[in-house]
Formats: sequence, structure tokens, C-alpha cells
Amino acid sequence: MNTNNNNINRRNFIRLTGITGAGLVMGLSAKANGIESVENLTSAIESFELSPFVVIEKTGQITIFNSKPEIGQGTFQSIPALIAEELEVSLNKVTIKQTTGEKKYGPGQSAGGSASVRTSYMNLRKVGASAKEMLLKAASQQWNVPVEECYAEEAQIFHKPSGKKLSYGELAEAASKIEVPKSPKLKDPKDFKILGKSVQRPDIPSKVNGTAKFGIDATVPGMVYASIERCAVLGSKLVSFDATAAKKVKGVIAVETCERIHGVYKTEGVAVIAENYWAAVQGRKALVIKWDNQGFENFNSKDYEQRLRAAAKEEGAIDHQQGNFDKAFAEAPTKIEAFYETPMVSHSPIEPMNCLASWKEGNNVEIWTSTQVPGRVISDIAKAHSITQEQVKVNMFFNGGGFGRRLYPDYVHEAVQLSKKISKPVKLIWTREDDTKQMPMEKPMHFNIK
Repeated sequence: MNTNNNNINRRNFIRLTGITGAGLVMGLSAKANGIESVENLTSAIESFELSPFVVIEKTGQITIFNSKPEIGQGTFQSIPALIAEELEVSLNKVTIKQTTGEKKYGPGQSAGGSASVRTSYMNLRKVGASAKEMLLKAASQQWNVPVEECYAEEAQIFHKPSGKKLSYGELAEAASKIEVPKSPKLKDPKDFKILGKSVQRPDIPSKVNGTAKFGIDATVPGMVYASIERCAVLGSKLVSFDATAAKKVKGVIAVETCERIHGVYKTEGVAVIAENYWAAVQGRKALVIKWDNQGFENFNSKDYEQRLRAAAKEEGAIDHQQGNFDKAFAEAPTKIEAFYETPMVSHSPIEPMNCLASWKEGNNVEIWTSTQVPGRVISDIAKAHSITQEQVKVNMFFNGGGFGRRLYPDYVHEAVQLSKKISKPVKLIWTREDDTKQMPMEKPMHFNIK
């Protein structure tokens, strides 16, 4: 297991650490989600230059930020658990919030490839361990005793000989003035109280009782709804459309062209915008559109897979070679050969693709969505509209599944374009049929192994 990605050195650690007299704030990246915004913390936190992973207030309230989008895989618990383990706090006594991708919160705020824990493991344990050591030192200084006589347990620092104790909240201000440890000592795995143990996931109760907030639940005053008709052929061009009947549907307020940006491919569609989603869908059905399908109209999935199958049986590029395989294989008394293949399949997350976007004065845009890549959303939208990344704000929610589909922000591009065109907050929702036909599929793979 590789646990050293996005390595944290001391300089970067200090650069990404915010210090204030009102509380101890530590970490590499943080900001809250659409579930609860970072602005809903305290005024002291708002004054920090950065909002890192751990916030300890004088009241004793501890907030830990999760840097990996929660798409059902459990990062809302597992990522904060890495910090909580070293910090000696119970997960059921902390508030967990979600980061939202801004550059100032550091890299690695995406989820994909089952890599969230393994790429965060050492870094976030160090964050928790450093905070604990600073609290230990603050307590030892207050009691005027050797730090070796102190220990941390359940968000408190204890003095072994005297039995004295102080809460993290009582120590936060003093700890914030202590230099960040160069090499914090990590716990021996045999002493883990959280990692490797059965711990209740904090997101489950809300998902069971229906109070959990997903991107599709987002609303803002004055928003309108959009549904887009797109050509079934990738790379096609819009020739013309007649929106006369669509505009007669009650509730329809506008019909606009909209470009779907998907990698190097850009395909134009026609969006019907209405006061409610039903009207948007009915107006879309009434559109009369003429397409130029010259592009991939002759593409055939079955032929494509046959070409892949044939290519997999040919001599491929060599990544690494040791010894003479051909000679050894020819001389082997027993030979094993196998051919494996996987089909092109739909990701089909339960929550349809959706995005609420609001283009505002000064070319600022605010986005509410479910995504696996909030950082990419920010950078892509900024680039597409020639604005700075600081002008793009993303509000994160729980993802109703992802499976790789939400690595692509094409639906976000569409919502932002429409909001910019009509100067209103626009909520775009893809239908299940839209996503099945238009989504980037899981790629077919063919392996010839011997």
C-alpha cells in the first residue's frame, strides 16, 4: 500500500496551518459543504487565511473536515477517523464537515479509484498527531511540568503524577502559539482505538431517515429548472430548432442553446427552462430539432469491442521486462493462458446528474452539486469562462453514488452556461434516460494473459 502520496513537508504544513488566538486550527485542506457551510462556524474561523482540517474552539467543540467527497464509500467517517485517532478524540464527539475543492485547501480533494484512504493515511495521521503534541506542550507549560508526564485521552490532557486535567478547549489558545512539531510521533497500530475497529458511520442515520442532503436537494430563492435535448451522436452539430410549441407549455420561460463540454468533444443541445421541472421536461418534448450527425454516426459498439479483442492478442508495448519470457514460456512444462474481457457499461449512479448554478454580478458563480471532483469543477469552470478560480464557489453535498460518472463535470458546465445566459439561478437535472444514453461509459477492457 502506498501511503506517501501528496507528501506533507514541514514548510507546506506550516504554510497550510492557520493560527488564531480564538482557537487552534490545523491541517492541509478544509472547507465545509452544502450540508453545512464553513461560514456557519464562528467569526474567528472566518478571519483565518486558511480553514484547515481541525478546528478546536474554546468551548471544546471540535470540528474535523473530510477532504474526500462522500459517494457512499464511507469517507465521511474514514478520512476524519485518521485525524481523530491520533488526536485522541472519539468520532461521536466531533462535528464532521466537507471540503469543497478550493485551491487554498490543498490538493487531493477528489474521490476515485478507491484511493481516498490510502493516499491520505499518513498525512492526516500526522495532522492529528501534531495537534495533540501542541496541546500536550501547552498543558505542560501551564502546569510547569515535563511534557513526558502528560498524556492525551478523550479530548483532554492529563498530568499523571497529580491527576490534573485540562480540556482541549481550555488549551486551544495556548496551543495555537506553539510551533508545529517537525516530526510528530505516530501511534503504534496496536494502540488504535478507532482505525480497524467497528465504528458507526455518522452519515447513515440521516440517509435512513431522509434528512441527508444530496445535490439534487439544493434550492435557492428564485431558481428555475432546465432540461436539455442533446443529439445521440457524439460530436454532432445543431442545424436548427423550432421552439414554438415548447414555449406554449405552461411554465416555460426560455429556450436556449447550450454546449456540452466533455473532454475534447463539444456538442450543442437545446435547453428548455421553466418555473418547474415538469414544465421543462414537457417543453423539451415539444421541441422540433434538426441535427447534423456527421461524426460518430457509424460507430458500432460491437465492432469496436471486436477490434479491442483482436488488439489484445497482438504484441503490445512492453512496460517492464525481466529475463526472456518467450523462451521460458516455450520451455515451461505447464502453460496457463486466459483471456478476460469486460463490457462497456453504464455507471448508473442512483442520484441523476444535477447542478444548480447561479451566475452573479462581477462574473462570480456559485454552484451546488454532487461531484467527485470539486477542485476540477472550479478549475474547469474558471477556464471555460475566463475568470479566476476564486470567482467560482462550490457547495458540496453527499453524492448519491458516483462510480466514476461524477468525475466528469459536463452537467456543471451546462448549468453554469444557462444561468449566465438568463441571469437567474438554474437547476439542471438529467433524466435517467439522458445519463444512460449520454454519460461517459465504463470503458471495455480486454486482457490476454499467459
